[in-house]
Amino acid sequence: MKALRLPSSVQTALAVLLAGCMGEIGTDTLGIDNPSPPDEPGGNGGAGGGTAPGMPIVLPMGASPLPALVRRLTKEEYTYTVQDVLGVKLDATLLALLPDDRSSEGFINLAEGQTVSAEMALGYGKLAPEITARMDWAAFLGRAAGTCIQATNACEDGFVRKAGQILFRRPVRSEEATAYTGLFAAVVGHGADFNASAKAVLEAMLQAPQFLYRLEVERTGKKETRQVSGYEMASRISYLLWASAPDDALYATAAAGRLTTAPGIAAEVDRMLKDATRTRRVTSRFMRDWMKLDDLPVGADRDAYIQTITMLHQNHIWTDKAPLLEAFRSRKAYLTARLATAYGLTPAAGTGIQMYDLSATPGRLGLLTQPGIVTSMSNADTNSIVSRGLFLQARIFCQNATADPPESLRGAIDQFLAAQPKTASQRQIADTRLGRAECGVCHTHFDPFAFAFEQFDGTGRYRTKDEHGNVLRTDGWLPESAIGERKDYRGVEEYMDLLVKAPVVQQCLAQKNLEYAMGRKMTHEQWPAMAGLYGDFAQQGGRYDSMVKAITANPLFQSIVTQ
Repeated sequence: MKALRLPSSVQTALAVLLAGCMGEIGTDTLGIDNPSPPDEPGGNGGAGGGTAPGMPIVLPMGASPLPALVRRLTKEEYTYTVQDVLGVKLDATLLALLPDDRSSEGFINLAEGQTVSAEMALGYGKLAPEITARMDWAAFLGRAAGTCIQATNACEDGFVRKAGQILFRRPVRSEEATAYTGLFAAVVGHGADFNASAKAVLEAMLQAPQFLYRLEVERTGKKETRQVSGYEMASRISYLLWASAPDDALYATAAAGRLTTAPGIAAEVDRMLKDATRTRRVTSRFMRDWMKLDDLPVGADRDAYIQTITMLHQNHIWTDKAPLLEAFRSRKAYLTARLATAYGLTPAAGTGIQMYDLSATPGRLGLLTQPGIVTSMSNADTNSIVSRGLFLQARIFCQNATADPPESLRGAIDQFLAAQPKTASQRQIADTRLGRAECGVCHTHFDPFAFAFEQFDGTGRYRTKDEHGNVLRTDGWLPESAIGERKDYRGVEEYMDLLVKAPVVQQCLAQKNLEYAMGRKMTHEQWPAMAGLYGDFAQQGGRYDSMVKAITANPLFQSIVTQ
């Protein structure tokens, strides 16, 4: 079928429908309102997937619910949604039409850091016809219209409501149906048949805010905290577990009202965790963001670093089914022959990435000693204690990164560094720095986190002496400001044991997973509701599936604030 060239009057109508795409993310200024009464099909109610007002929900004393923000689908989420819902796998050439997402506060899906540019809006516009041209249109038309494919009001309305429900991840509201049936009729009025007109409507829906964003925006005139409704919960669960839209089974559970009950949510989580392909999308993305792997410098080993670390993480979760924190003490590594040689290992037989046992390998233990992560925490190609300490402070201990030194100290800092012997090791410089009052007051909070890793250079290679012949140390301590009391360690193994046992590290891991799940940064206002999160999943074995169940049962995940 030839592409349909829309008359200017129809293009104007389409532009009005898509006007919301250029709004500000993280607020309710996209122009998307919810004027539907809560008892109208498609309203934002709770039981029955959206046919009744959501029930009030009570958070722990002192906890504030998360605001109802607008979240754009990330580039990955957009890709997987199109693939899962419409059966179209976007190739690299098509994906290049969209700019890459940038990490904010550690994750690319946090609403506060998302932007929408003209380049992105134009990319969505170019992708829409490419998607409809590549999809199995006959199958989709049969799903959305059945045998009602005549240019009548009933058939047009039926297609709009069914196609809209598929793409918008909830039933279509009356005002939305009116707008899209108006577009449908306008295209038919200019000589197009039902088939071509339906495709034009679908292209418009693919560019609509209701598809491109996860909208949980209400203007009810009354601010209150309520339970997330069935369809809202379906999207929260599916993007947490699959980075994609709900499937038909999840929609059916939402429509039946079972996603407002603890047993209903738990049953769907159990079912969805069994989908090996889709669940691994999420755990891979979490690791890439958490450990800043996408920020690794371009080089020969960059792709290998990312693949080997994500493979270690995936196998730890899905094959070994081990507690998440035990990744810090894992004796395994998944390496290419080149990286195995850099580790001082004999490359295994075969090609590609192979598993290696590190039990007899000096200095290597756990996730944080993997070469890609050591490189990620380093500053460019150096083994800077400062950059490594700040990295670990933010990602392992969830403590705000120490502020840059005031300008008044810049000169003193430059003089201090210039005065250090050219042959001094990083640890020697750090010890001297900690002994100076004006430096130690800040550096004592993060430098010691990095002392265990001095035997690794900026690319993660292990050595016992630096280029100046200095014997490299791995002893140090976790500061009182981090864990409540000073804890000394003598080497990487004791360091990792302290991490696994430290409540602040346990809580940080839970917090990072919750932030990824919610797409929002947690603050002190949410801490009371997060207090028991780690304990909840630790009691169930501390594995990834336990974490997901604890998150989906948490009141922050199950609540929303009306406006």
